[in-house]
This record gives sequence, structure tokens and C-alpha cells, in this order.
Amino acid sequence: DTNFAGKMKEELEDFLYQLKGMVLMAESRGITLSDEEKSLAAAAAKKYMAGLTGEAASYLTMTEEQVTQLYREYRLAERLVSQVTAIVEGEISDDEARIIEVQQIVFPLTRMAEDGNAVSLSATEKDDIRARAQEALDRAVGGDSFTTLQEIYSSEEVGSIHVSRYDVEDDWETPVFALGKGEISSVIETKEALYVVRCINNLLEDETIINKEVIRERKKAQIFYQEYNAFVARLLVQNNAEGWLGLSFTNWVPDCDVDFYEIYETVFHGNDK
Repeated sequence: DTNFAGKMKEELEDFLYQLKGMVLMAESRGITLSDEEKSLAAAAAKKYMAGLTGEAASYLTMTEEQVTQLYREYRLAERLVSQVTAIVEGEISDDEARIIEVQQIVFPLTRMAEDGNAVSLSATEKDDIRARAQEALDRAVGGDSFTTLQEIYSSEEVGSIHVSRYDVEDDWETPVFALGKGEISSVIETKEALYVVRCINNLLEDETIINKEVIRERKKAQIFYQEYNAFVARLLVQNNAEGWLGLSFTNWVPDCDVDFYEIYETVFHGNDK
């Protein structure tokens, strides 16, 4: 998968350190590069070195052969990710990925204390809030403008929000995602707040299509990191920890004139950015 490796680069605190572990994991699974892939790594390294100018060129102590090796290892890591996460290639359903548009009236059940921490309201205060939420619901069901009711009752800004199942807690998700267009929920209570929600659109098709890919990448990340962390844990037990921590590239240029990852995408995937 061409996007997932890039996402991992953004998410990992030290990608080059993690890359070493991924290479060892790939080798343990018998993943090797073809002659064509090795040639592409060499071409990428040549392009990278040719693009270095100014301070970056004088700072870099790595040779073209070392950069070639880095591109080879990056390719191995990508191949590893594809193998480990192949199980996620199945279809993500519209319902799982569904993005909806709603308006909500929010009644907080906590307040901010002087120390900056949220503290729960008293039982009496919560009962008063519940009564106020029920009043807002009755008016909404009775035909009052929901936007006007937001202005009167809600602690949040007036307007609508787009929401996926992964954005919210179960106590909110279950009743809200069951709503049809134009329907209004009963008073929903979570630990933090009460909600009265009106569904404007129970399926935003274009956003749902995009969200399918977001969910697929999230699932790939979960599966991969579970496998990777287990492998690294075994590695730390089997090998000297100091030696393991020494597996990193030194003297890597922090601010280069050329982008290592863009060159990789261009050479290996034809994604000329």
C-alpha cells in the first residue's frame, strides 16, 4: 500500500529507528527485493544525491551507496506492511463508514474548576439540566426552529456538524445513527453532557466514500502495530538492548533541499508530485 508507509512516517516519532525494526521483521518473514526493485532504489538514491545543494549537500556524510541501502530498506518496509495488512483489503460497508450531518443542543454535566479540571455537577444541578433538556426537546418536537433552540439552550455554537461513528462515544452514536432525515432524538445522556440531536442527513455519500479509506488505513495501522510491537518485544528479549538502540542512521540531514519520500513515490510508484 503506497499511502500507509507515508502515514507511518508521519505517525512514528523516529521513523528511521522504527525502519530498522521493520527491516528485521521483513527479513524474518523471508521478504526480499527483486533485481528491479534494487535498481529502482539505486535510481532513487542517484536522484536524491543529485538534488542536494547548498548546506544540505555539504552536511550529508552518507554516500550514494548508503542512501541506496536506505531506499531498499524503505521498500522492504512497504512490502512488509502490505503483507501484514492484506487481510484488511475487504470491503468497508457504507454503514460502518457512514458520515452524517446533525444539529445538536448540548447541556454540559460538568463545570471547570479553578484548577482547570472538569468536575461533575451536583445531583440537584443535573436534575435541573435534565428538565431543561426535556423542555428543549418538547419545543423541538412541537415544531420550534432547531437553530433557534440551539441559540437559546446550547452551550456550543449554532450550526451543524458532520460525524462518523469513530468520532463519538457509544452512548451518543447508537441513538443518533439510528435517526432518519429530519428525525429528532430523545434526550441522550453521557457522562459529560445531555444532548438533543436532529438529523439533517443520515448519509453524506461523498464523505462516506472518503471515510472508507480512512477506516481501512486505521485498521491497517492497528493490525500492523500489533504485529510489529510483538516482534520488537521479542527482539529486545533476544538481543542486547544497547545494540538494538544503536540501530539508527546517524548524520541524517534534517532539512534537505529534496524530499526523500517524494522521490521514493516518484521512482517506485510513478507519483510525480
